[in-house]
Amino acid sequence: MLNKLKKVGRLEYLIIAGVAIAATAVANVPGMYSAASNWRSRISSELDKPGNQQMQALKTASAKDWIADDQKAFASAVDAFISDLETCRKYAEAVGGAVDSVAGSYTKYWTSLGNLVGSAFALLIPLTIYKLLPTPAGVIARIISATIGIMVVACIINMTAALQSFISAASNVFSQLTVGGRVIQLENLKPTGGAAIKFNDAKINWSPPSTYVEPKRNQPAPYGK
Repeated sequence: MLNKLKKVGRLEYLIIAGVAIAATAVANVPGMYSAASNWRSRISSELDKPGNQQMQALKTASAKDWIADDQKAFASAVDAFISDLETCRKYAEAVGGAVDSVAGSYTKYWTSLGNLVGSAFALLIPLTIYKLLPTPAGVIARIISATIGIMVVACIINMTAALQSFISAASNVFSQLTVGGRVIQLENLKPTGGAAIKFNDAKINWSPPSTYVEPKRNQPAPYGK
């Protein structure tokens, strides 16, 4: 699209300034759509179905074969994990949606710019011939051409400013999702104070783990007694 804008700039040199402005909006839009698809379709779907279903299956299996009293605690922990997994899935969905919105804004920008370039090109082509005439018509043609050039540059400035405003707002959203948000701020989970881990003083206990002792239950009296 920049090359087409440069061609139009050859017809009216004022438009060259618009080329420099539009160049600031060059971005890898296909890469954005690909990233958005990965977040929304791949990561989110894997957390939604395989992860959720596997944990539910694990919980169901534990209820069948686990006879210890702490099975309920395990099932409760699984439910809590599934809930946190759903939070992560919604987070991935939100990130994918934000990236998709940014990609869409760039697509609309360049589509609008393409329409503008096409219209300007159609207007400037006939004026190019008239500008060569050493007559009043040539003077008028040059004035009209310059006016079109100024209007094109003004449109590019406004479009680029609107895009930058949207990107700035989107960057605030991303900062909340990836930096400001506590969803993935793992440092918030770091133990502090008395619970802080001192790896330099850590020691490994090589003694065997304790043997599980089945909790006491009321047993039926032997048969015949």
